[in-house]
Amino acid sequence: MIAGVPCYTSKPSSFNGCAIILATDIFGYKLVNSRLIADVYADNGFLTVMPDYFRGEPMNIALLETYEALPSMSLLGKLNGYAQLAGQIVGMGSWLKRHPVEYAIDVVTAAAAELRDKHGARKVGLQGYCYGGKVGVKMAAKPELVNAVCSAHPGLIKIPEDIQAVQVPLQFICAASDAQFPEKTRTAAQQLLQQQSPGLGRFILYPGTQHGFAVRGSKADPAVDAARQDALQQGIGFFKQHLAGVQPPAVQAQADAAAAVGVVL
Repeated sequence: MIAGVPCYTSKPSSFNGCAIILATDIFGYKLVNSRLIADVYADNGFLTVMPDYFRGEPMNIALLETYEALPSMSLLGKLNGYAQLAGQIVGMGSWLKRHPVEYAIDVVTAAAAELRDKHGARKVGLQGYCYGGKVGVKMAAKPELVNAVCSAHPGLIKIPEDIQAVQVPLQFICAASDAQFPEKTRTAAQQLLQQQSPGLGRFILYPGTQHGFAVRGSKADPAVDAARQDALQQGIGFFKQHLAGVQPPAVQAQADAAAAVGVVL
């Protein structure tokens, strides 16, 4: 438990004094891929927590399973699959009303304070994905609670207000094809952050990827899998720099070589 809600906690064998809150996508804190990401952060010295801000009701995983199965379906199967997706997407509106971002922000706010007060974290970062990417951007306006934020293919970003409020280093992991964070929104966010303070924002664009790749990118596609792995390492390097205050040569080299997989904008 953290902040009064269930959570997944991954503890490092050697704690570096810094904590990461992993703000999940709509599929919640029990998604295996998200837990594996938390474990990798812990392997790098970060106490990592992933709170259940959906109160036991994440979006039905059937939505994801149907979407991922579409390419291998027959024509009839695809027609049925699209029909199922349509019904699930219609229900998403009422689900979002039951799980507003404001509640998730309240949970994460309390978790950040608890990590500092009770778990020995001298600095706290937030890694957010999709829905959690929006949570991360909003938390970037609270420097008394979080010291840095990495937001991967976020949704629901409001321009200019969400970006104008940012006060801590903010890294965006961007998909090439993303209706939730399209080029127009990404470019506007980049310009606003540059105007506020050069270096406040960092944007990495991964060609050939779609929304969700940093969590659910297919291992069957070598390019997408490479992008997924690089996105995770970019987050780790970002937090090592801005939380732990270290820039190991290997991490710096990795960051400098991001253009081999992603494009630093």
